[in-house]
Amino acid sequence: MTRTIATLASLLAAFAGCGSPQVGGLAPDAGSGASPGRAAKYSAIAGTIFAVSCATSGCHTGDPPVRAPDSFDTALAYDLVGKPSLQVSAMPIIDPGNPGNSYLVSKLRGTAATVGGVATRMPLNGPPLPGDDIADIESWIHAGAPND
Repeated sequence: MTRTIATLASLLAAFAGCGSPQVGGLAPDAGSGASPGRAAKYSAIAGTIFAVSCATSGCHTGDPPVRAPDSFDTALAYDLVGKPSLQVSAMPIIDPGNPGNSYLVSKLRGTAATVGGVATRMPLNGPPLPGDDIADIESWIHAGAPND
């Protein structure tokens, strides 16, 4: 019984550790999903999405971080724009102007296997990012991924 409770507690901690504080589903994928009219800024995305849902214990943290920033290093995160993915070297992590060719979007939507990547959706061990969050990221990429 104690072992069952400990296992359950560990699973719940892992689930909470890498997920968004909101529970939501993915928006239907209509191509890239980008909305050119949507104004998303890197500073807002880094602070309200990446820092909260990605740079959490057990995910993209550590010294050095796992090819992504911790919540205190938004400059390091921005440095990934235009860099090749480790899982699909021919595909940039973030391809400015092209969310459909950005590996980050494939990982968030759970479609990375369709481009030759690892099928595991991000955030790992957590609920999918809400569709609006993914749309904001896609919009920012569609706008050229500017660093504001």
